[in-house]
Amino acid sequence: KLDKLIEMRRNNAKFLSDRLQKFKEIQTPNEPSGYKHIYQMYTIRLSNSILRDKLHKFLIDKRIFSKVYFNPIHKTEFYQQKSSSQNNSLHITEKIANEVLTIPLYPNMTNEEKNYLIDAFNEFFEKIN
Repeated sequence: KLDKLIEMRRNNAKFLSDRLQKFKEIQTPNEPSGYKHIYQMYTIRLSNSILRDKLHKFLIDKRIFSKVYFNPIHKTEFYQQKSSSQNNSLHITEKIANEVLTIPLYPNMTNEEKNYLIDAFNEFFEKIN
């Protein structure tokens, strides 16, 4: 059963990646050679934080769930209190955290749902370009 669910996730991720790769502003998840991604989440990276935030709002307005999940751990209150350094900055980590967005992907995602999601991306990028 688990293998079937993972296969369904992987197929849905391939569907999304194949259609999102045409947007130069988006970096889709990748699989390092010799590994298999299970796509528990499908997180894309946008070319900048402004674009990410606009896309996030656009998707929410179209009733498509999207979420900014990844806040840099060194920015959490716990690590701020434990750090002896006043300058607790990791520029690359912070840049990437501001550019990633998780979009819907689940095993039973229908073709209609996947196409609606891709259509929303097409509409968004047509409007901004």
